[in-house]
Amino acid sequence: KLMELGTSKQIARVSIEGMITENRDQLRMLNRLAEAKNVEGVIVFVNSPGGTTTGGEAIYEELRKIAEKKPVVAQFGTVAASAGYIVGLAADHIVSRGNTITGSVGVLMQWPEVGDLLSKVGVKMNEVKSGELKAAPSIFAPADQPSLGVVREMIDDGFRWFASLVETRRGIKIADVPGLEQGRIFSGREAVAKKLVDEIGGEPEAQRWLEEKRGVDKELSIIDWQPA
Repeated sequence: KLMELGTSKQIARVSIEGMITENRDQLRMLNRLAEAKNVEGVIVFVNSPGGTTTGGEAIYEELRKIAEKKPVVAQFGTVAASAGYIVGLAADHIVSRGNTITGSVGVLMQWPEVGDLLSKVGVKMNEVKSGELKAAPSIFAPADQPSLGVVREMIDDGFRWFASLVETRRGIKIADVPGLEQGRIFSGREAVAKKLVDEIGGEPEAQRWLEEKRGVDKELSIIDWQPA
């Protein structure tokens, strides 16, 4: 069933799948969901290997606004890693499959270096810029230490934000979970043992949590909400 605004009481299902970005239509939909009087609870289905840090941040913030008004539970599918895990952290309870790939707490920036390739085909890049750190590092030349230093500072800042989110939302210390600081992934079973998620299961377990812990009527229909 597909529905957004209606009169019948319902549980809303929101699917966050694929590459996570700051999607304005999706964020507007989450904002409408927070205000929907007929929605008694929300199941967030996550099946994503990650995406942009800002995309995960934006969805996280909207889901926390929803959670201030109605219960939110996350259900992890095949993979819920990196920004996908950030989305899950917004929920007040996380259900994962035993073999879900999750974790990958960290921030990554990658770029190719094509200078040698261009020289082999006779192409030379020229540039004039206002400062040495403008557009650095560049794919056209080896990265120097000043530009690498800027990237490192940015990555470290993003990681501190991500780590604090995990510690606050999951009530754990990053350093107490072997491999978590290093960005490793975990199976769902491992994640339960390390308190990264709450229980093994699927949508029935997510709905049961809504019923047993938040008093949501188990007879309510689960309705998919999608961006307009």
